[in-house]
Amino acid sequence: MPNLYIHTNLKNDDIPLDFEEKLIKKVASVMGVPTEVVYIKLTCGDRMYHNGSRGPMMFLDMNTVGKFNETNNPEYTKQFMEFLTENTNIPKNRIVIHYHDASAHEYGFWRRAPDYKYSQYYSP
Repeated sequence: MPNLYIHTNLKNDDIPLDFEEKLIKKVASVMGVPTEVVYIKLTCGDRMYHNGSRGPMMFLDMNTVGKFNETNNPEYTKQFMEFLTENTNIPKNRIVIHYHDASAHEYGFWRRAPDYKYSQYYSP
């Protein structure tokens, strides 16, 4: 269940209204999970500084179980960077993604039908 915590110094009005919906679909497609198990928290207007500039930038913390490793991450980065640049106009050199591989026991949630279709993602 991918969780994305996104921080940007862009103003809320500078982010497309459907950004989260599009990003959830992208994450689900790239990582091979249903959209219903992807969570996104977007924080706009953060005070951020990188490489001598307060120019537009974005920092993503991504957590999930069993997907992140040195083989998968470069391809994930390529696809996510392209999406983020196209949808926010932030240059790739101003976007950082931090991948966190988590264990299932680190999450607490309740998932059951009918809200969730895929039983392999039900809570224990």
